[in-house]
Amino acid sequence: RQMCIRDSIETLGAILLTHSHWDHIGGLDYLHHYRYTPKVLDRKPLIPVYATEPSLQDVLQHRGFHYLVTNAILQPYPIQPGCSFSLGSLHITPFAVEHGQTAPGAVGFVFEEISDGQAHRVLYSGDFWAFTPPTDDFFCRDFDLVILECNQWYPRNNGHISLMEILDLLAHGPLSHANIRQLTLVHFSEYGPNGTRSSYQDWRDAIIAQLKKHNLTHLVRDEDKLVAYEGLTFHY
Repeated sequence: RQMCIRDSIETLGAILLTHSHWDHIGGLDYLHHYRYTPKVLDRKPLIPVYATEPSLQDVLQHRGFHYLVTNAILQPYPIQPGCSFSLGSLHITPFAVEHGQTAPGAVGFVFEEISDGQAHRVLYSGDFWAFTPPTDDFFCRDFDLVILECNQWYPRNNGHISLMEILDLLAHGPLSHANIRQLTLVHFSEYGPNGTRSSYQDWRDAIIAQLKKHNLTHLVRDEDKLVAYEGLTFHY
């Protein structure tokens, strides 16, 4: 919501939900501002929201957002992991992730767009501690950008992945065969390399050191984009 206000975003073409936790869906309450006008005929089209059936059920029924459908604000569109869909020129493929029992149907997304005959791809994991590719070779492709959650330094068995587990994911797991131009890590908690006193610089320096230790520095073209911060932008 704050980003939409700050960047003067007046129209939403679609909403993609990775999962149903409050810190990812709380802003849905604000969406009625995008359709409300005194004259019904002047209202903008319903806002399509894409999520898996279990995630939509949790958001709309159990977490109280069904009024947005009843009041003609949102139009739900169920999606399935491995089944692609398009929004304009953007080709989108969801893939299943594990984020605990309180996040049924959680997914990440691969975005692909063809420009001047060249494919540009971005992977966004959402919150997760593990994921399963739809096919064995699903991640064996070129990615301009891979955005992964990095909630903590060491595993804590809380449905979130740690930096130590990400290193294994990149070196030996499903992403080990991906050709990644830029890795960016997001969603940091207070459990950093120096415990609860870890600063942005602590995270950045420690992650770079670990990437060097595991021979993974080729995944980072721009070290200033390795650890995400508010206002970070990418241009391709």
